[in-house]
Amino acid sequence: NELDFATIYNREISKEIKRLSDADYYDIDIKETLNEIINTSYSLPRRYNEEYKITRFFSNIFMNEKELTALGNFDVLLENTYCDGIIINLIRDSRNIQEIRDYFSLKNNEQIILKIPKTIFPKSIISLLRDYKAIEYLLSNSNNKDEVGNELELIKKETIEAINEQVSLYFSNDNIQEYLYKDKIYKKISNISSFLSDICTNVYNKTPIINNEMINKRDLSAPIKKARDIVIETILNNDKNLIKSRTSAEATIYKAIVEKKNTPSINEVIKLINRFISESENNKIGFDKIYRKLENKPYAIRKGIIPILIAMSLYNYSDIIVIYFMNKEIDLDATNLIKINENPEKYFILTEKGTAEKIKYLSNLMCIFNVPNQDTQRVNLKKLVDSMRRWILSLP
Repeated sequence: NELDFATIYNREISKEIKRLSDADYYDIDIKETLNEIINTSYSLPRRYNEEYKITRFFSNIFMNEKELTALGNFDVLLENTYCDGIIINLIRDSRNIQEIRDYFSLKNNEQIILKIPKTIFPKSIISLLRDYKAIEYLLSNSNNKDEVGNELELIKKETIEAINEQVSLYFSNDNIQEYLYKDKIYKKISNISSFLSDICTNVYNKTPIINNEMINKRDLSAPIKKARDIVIETILNNDKNLIKSRTSAEATIYKAIVEKKNTPSINEVIKLINRFISESENNKIGFDKIYRKLENKPYAIRKGIIPILIAMSLYNYSDIIVIYFMNKEIDLDATNLIKINENPEKYFILTEKGTAEKIKYLSNLMCIFNVPNQDTQRVNLKKLVDSMRRWILSLP
C-alpha cells in the first residue's frame, strides 16, 4: 500500500505515523533505536587524565536486561568499542533486579560500570521510538523536497528532541537506583568523574606519563605522523641533527618521550620491551605479543607513541636483531616501524644466539667498574670502556 503523499495534509501525516507505529513498529529493538538516535557520549576521569597526561574516556552505551545477562564475557564490549571503560545504561524491564546484581557481580570486570534506574523504562519513550521508526520509513518513501517531506523532517526533529530530553531524565542521577562496579553496589555517586579517576588509577597504573597530547593518542594528524617519523629516525640513527628546529613538533615530541626515558613510568615500559626482545633470542616471535601487553591494562598505551618506545628499545640491539615481514627480512627504519604499528601480527623479530649472555656479561662488568645502568646498551658499553681505560691508566 503505497502512500499517496500528494494528498496528505499535516493532520493526516500524524495519523499515518500513528498507524505505522502501531502496525509495523510495535516490536522494535529499543537499544538499537536509542543508539541510532542518541550520539555516543563519553565520561572523562579528569583527575586521572591530568595526572597521567592522557585522555582516557568511558563510553556510555544502552543495554537491555536480556542482552546483558546473555553476555558470556564483558570483554567483548571493550573489544568492539574504542574506549578505556564502559558505562552501561540499563534499559530496565523488570522490578526485581537481584538477578542482574548477581550476574554482574560474578563477571567482576574492572572496566565496566552498570547504571540501574529506579523505574522500568517508560512506555512514553518507547512510543516515541516507534514514531521515529515510522517517520524514517515515510521519509524513505517520500520526496524530501516536497511539502510532505518538509513536514516529516520537522516532525522527526521534534520527536528526536523529545526522545533526548526524556532519555536524559530517565538516566539522570535523580532517577538512578544504584551503580554496580565489580561486586560492589553504590547507591549514589556524587561525582562520576572522580569515581572514574579512582578506577583508572587502579586499572591503568603503569601508563607512561608523556606530556604531549599531540602524540599521546591513537589517531594522529598528518603533520604529527611526519614528526613522529623524524623522531624515530633520530633515535635509530642517534642523530639529533635530524631535528631541524627546537620549536618543531618533532622537537617537543623528542623532549616529552626520549629525553624522559629515565623517568620511572617510561623506563618500566622500555624494560618491558627489552624483555620481549630478549625472548626473541634464536626464536622468531611476532610483534603482536608485545603489542597485546602495551595496549592493554595496566599500560594501555596509545598507539601513537608505541613506535617511538619500540625504537628506543630496538636501538640498543640494532646490530644483533633481524626484523621480518612474514618471512622476508626488512630494514629497521621509521617506515617499517609504522607498518608494524598498523599490523603487528604480520611482523617478527629475531636476535642472535647468545644475546642474553652478552647483556648479562656487560651488566656484571658495569657493576665491577661502578658504571650506572642509565642509558642504551651502546652508551653503557662506551661508558664501561672509558671506565676500564681510566682504571688501567691509574694502575701503578
